[in-house]
Amino acid sequence: MQPNILLILCDQLRRDSLSLYGGPVGTPNLDRLAAEGTAFRQAYCVNPMCTPARAALLTGRFNHALRDVAGRPYFFNDRLLDPGEVSIAKSLTGAGYDCHYIGKWHTDDGRPGSHVPRGERRFGFDGFWAGVNCGTPRVGAMHYTDDGEPVRYEGQWEPDMQTELAIDLIGKRAASSRPFFLFLSWVPPHRPYDLSAARQNLFEQARRQITPEDVRYNVPARLRDTALEESVQYHANVLGLDANVGRLMETLERTGLADNTLVVFTADHGDCLFSHGIEGKNQFYEESAAIPFLVRWPGRVAAGRMADDFFNMTDVAPTLLDLCHAAIPDRMQGTSFAPFLRGEAPAGPHDSAYLEINHPWWDYIFGQGPQGHRRCIVTDDWKFVMCDAGAHGGVPWQLYERRKDPYELNNLAGDPGCIPTICRLAQRMFGWMRATEDPFIDIALKDYRTVTGRMP
Repeated sequence: MQPNILLILCDQLRRDSLSLYGGPVGTPNLDRLAAEGTAFRQAYCVNPMCTPARAALLTGRFNHALRDVAGRPYFFNDRLLDPGEVSIAKSLTGAGYDCHYIGKWHTDDGRPGSHVPRGERRFGFDGFWAGVNCGTPRVGAMHYTDDGEPVRYEGQWEPDMQTELAIDLIGKRAASSRPFFLFLSWVPPHRPYDLSAARQNLFEQARRQITPEDVRYNVPARLRDTALEESVQYHANVLGLDANVGRLMETLERTGLADNTLVVFTADHGDCLFSHGIEGKNQFYEESAAIPFLVRWPGRVAAGRMADDFFNMTDVAPTLLDLCHAAIPDRMQGTSFAPFLRGEAPAGPHDSAYLEINHPWWDYIFGQGPQGHRRCIVTDDWKFVMCDAGAHGGVPWQLYERRKDPYELNNLAGDPGCIPTICRLAQRMFGWMRATEDPFIDIALKDYRTVTGRMP
């Protein structure tokens, strides 16, 4: 029997914000979700920016392999993804699923708050639609109906409203013989941190739980007070999201769908929250690139397991399709974790994570100037970042020893003694580039010879 799927995606939710990953506030409903399923300690977003990350999840393809509707590489926010691309919803529709969408949609053009018309621009989400392009205000939110009529919810916090819609839809689907895929896309904890009058207590609740010691060690001294207040407001939103996860799980239990619904909880990327002096994302630092990834399906996915296996955002689509016995399109570049989740394989298919950033944005590192195209590989022991040495002032490569330097403060890339390590990591990175047909390999090979003095 094919399971229903409830996929919950948060915007800018860093992994260490949840208590199950050591976060500073209690998230009991997500703790329970993890206890009843499998949680990944080393899941990564592929690209720490909204639109590219969401496209990778939707298509199972890396951004360098995608194109927008004008044929340009899919590197930027607010670009319409080529409607001819493969997608998880198209594939599930072909396998007999009804595919529904609620919340923020962000693989369309750059008009915030606009309607996404029915048809190819929805990439297979042809069922119930309560979406809006780029999001809306957190309080007094709105969405569009299927025919483009705006519906407004005065005074309500956006995730509360969207969760009500999801609860109603799940209730209506309880008697259906057809499986459903519901994609629920929440904007918080992305800024702004506004909460409704009914949720204002969460600010005080977070303030009671978060202390100055919870501000990460890599936040510069001059920003620690600012980071503390930012963390309070951010985690107040996290508390609200956790409460809504609880409401959704109660609904699945009440409707009798809990045992045959595959629940997935994740995020498009994280948030530095002033670690390394950075407000935002678009960096390969753990705070920006590491995401939570939880999977629950009673009796089918191992329960109470915290996995150390590397998981890329591109793996979401093929994994869910495989678990649902749906065909995985050949064009998808991710790899299915279904054998691992079902207990048929002792480990996941990856020995590392591979990430990309393809343009400079607002973030600067230590006054060195904007960064250009970059690639990153994460292994159990190392994180290695290769930048285009000829672009944007030549921001240097980065190498961090993960176990000894979890805050990524000591860049070892300039240490001559680390050249053998860089060579080994670069070879593994070249493997990812070749496997995914990444054109960055031409730059990487040239810079590798310049920096190491060796032939690859």
